[in-house]
Amino acid sequence: MTGRVRRALVWVSVPLALAACSQRWCTLIGCARTGVIVTIDGFPTGPPVRVQACLDSTCVDRGVDAVPGTVGIDIPETPRPHEAVVWVRITQDRSVLLDTATRVTLEELAPNGEACGPICWSADLTATPGGLRQTSAP
Repeated sequence: MTGRVRRALVWVSVPLALAACSQRWCTLIGCARTGVIVTIDGFPTGPPVRVQACLDSTCVDRGVDAVPGTVGIDIPETPRPHEAVVWVRITQDRSVLLDTATRVTLEELAPNGEACGPICWSADLTATPGGLRQTSAP
């Protein structure tokens, strides 16, 4: 190969390599779970319990037929602080079984890499007669 041909190949291959490097290739994996899951455990069996739960200003109000049971609070896939306050109130036959709040550390997951999105946020909590505690590793 002559020097002239080599130089021509370099001039052609360098822009192609730079163009390939400037493109971002992202997979399309979404969030398997985005939100806070509260497991209700240790409360008396019998009539269903009513669970009200809030993460910041996002709230749910649901009945749980069997203990243990779960209640989920969805979190939008948007940037947010890693810490949040979760409030839980559990009632059964008009009796308050638990009314408490705790600060949680949300786990951040970027299934496609941080540059591609989405960013998923989640935390697991357990509500017992003794209180509310985070069970997922921050």
